[in-house]
Amino acid sequence: MGYLESITTPRDLRDLTADQLDVLASEVRDRLVSVCSRTGGHLGPNLGVVELTVALHRVFRTPKDKFVWDVSHQVYVHKILTGRKDRFHTIRTTGGLNGFALRTESEHDCYGAGHAGTALSAALGMCAARDMRASDEHVVAIFGDAALTNGVSFEALNNIAHTTKRFIGILNDNEWSIAKNVGYSSEFAFAHAFKRQYGSSPGRFRHSPPPDPASTPGAEQP
Repeated sequence: MGYLESITTPRDLRDLTADQLDVLASEVRDRLVSVCSRTGGHLGPNLGVVELTVALHRVFRTPKDKFVWDVSHQVYVHKILTGRKDRFHTIRTTGGLNGFALRTESEHDCYGAGHAGTALSAALGMCAARDMRASDEHVVAIFGDAALTNGVSFEALNNIAHTTKRFIGILNDNEWSIAKNVGYSSEFAFAHAFKRQYGSSPGRFRHSPPPDPASTPGAEQP
């Protein structure tokens, strides 16, 4: 039996080593290809976020912590890791799992989208509400470079610093929108600026020191 069959909740990921997580990621990819070859769906975007999704669920604690996926077509891995693995073969079929995040489907889905550009503003609203009630959950917006061509994303970016002091945004810069990116914003204003400042991440899991709970309140140590 592989590691994937042992994952019933995201908490199970914290029992795996970095090398075991690499094997798990391969098993998840195999499951994605196997199912999507029969049901169709957004295979490419989900193949591209396997390690990212595993890492998010290993560090943060949903449903307390909130993941806001832009568009949310890339949540197949998230669904597999949050108790829907045994139903994943039904995705995008009548009576089966939804192809996008769906709040009525799981407590781990805090926001349903289906269109690009909404995650940053939605996450900002959740952060503002959290701060007003003085709770300690994390809110994480996962958005692609296509989201940064939407006006509502500019509005969110303009207001984050004035609205909250604790906002986590993850730019999944794969250089694609619904097709290959075009235009000034994708080529210069955002893509190059982000890459120069932050660089790019390796594609596998690495051993690293556990997060400091004092600096990331509420985050789980791996």
